[in-house]
Amino acid sequence: VDPSNIRRFLFEAVQLIGLFAIVTPLPLLFHSYWENVGDDYQETIGVVAIGTTVTLFGYMAASFLAATLVPRLVSLLLKPGRTYTLYGFRYWLQTVAEFSSNSRVLGLLAGDSSAIVHYMRAIGWNLNKVVQTGSNFGSNQQHENPLLCEIGTETMVSDGLFMINMHKSASAFRLEPTRIGERNYLGNNIYYPPDGRTGDNVLLGTKVMIPIDGPLRENVGLLGSPAFEIPRMVNRDKELIAGVDEDDRRRRIPHKNRHNLVTILLFVATQWVMLFVTLAIWDRALNYYT
Repeated sequence: VDPSNIRRFLFEAVQLIGLFAIVTPLPLLFHSYWENVGDDYQETIGVVAIGTTVTLFGYMAASFLAATLVPRLVSLLLKPGRTYTLYGFRYWLQTVAEFSSNSRVLGLLAGDSSAIVHYMRAIGWNLNKVVQTGSNFGSNQQHENPLLCEIGTETMVSDGLFMINMHKSASAFRLEPTRIGERNYLGNNIYYPPDGRTGDNVLLGTKVMIPIDGPLRENVGLLGSPAFEIPRMVNRDKELIAGVDEDDRRRRIPHKNRHNLVTILLFVATQWVMLFVTLAIWDRALNYYT
């Protein structure tokens, strides 16, 4: 029997055991607790409101702590450049680090605003010298290991960037640092590998396949899959850039920050209302059931 198949079976079996032994019983435990709260609607709706607030803000705080701490703790045992067994203990650590540091809610909360660069740095990305544009990244950047991601100065990312930090075979994996050069502009939904052959001042079109061989591409645009070269910039782009000078950009950023603060508060309020309505319906259903 191939040992790698045994490891894969055990790896997935442990996940199933965790699902049915830990995750599945949680609603049943909650139901047992809720039976003792009371049937009065006026009484329970207040508890639901408090529970919604604690759950929402507790989840965001726990997600932030996990995203910032777990990868750094895992890095004590996982080193880039070393080969590890697939579906072993260290592979499990890698999956935990990847899962805990890719928070969709926190990405939506900070994305497309000045706050996103601070969040990305907090979880471990190396952004070098940041030139704040108010929208350096979108709302959905992902990675396999945040401590191995590096972005060059003045590089902007639209949305959907996935930094690949791992080489994987049928039986082993190895972590590798992934770097994107300076003054790049990335379109949507790009998977960037650790051995990507692009340098500085490159336009990467939406869903482009990053070349991993051949000469280092610089001062060009890349589009398509497989990628072909296009101009880095056309006259229209030059006119747009010339229309906003550095001082004007700096004056506009505080206005954008105030607008983003309003949208962040609206986003949190929307999440609170959705969670509150869900728990309120659950409360009524449990009361009728019991």
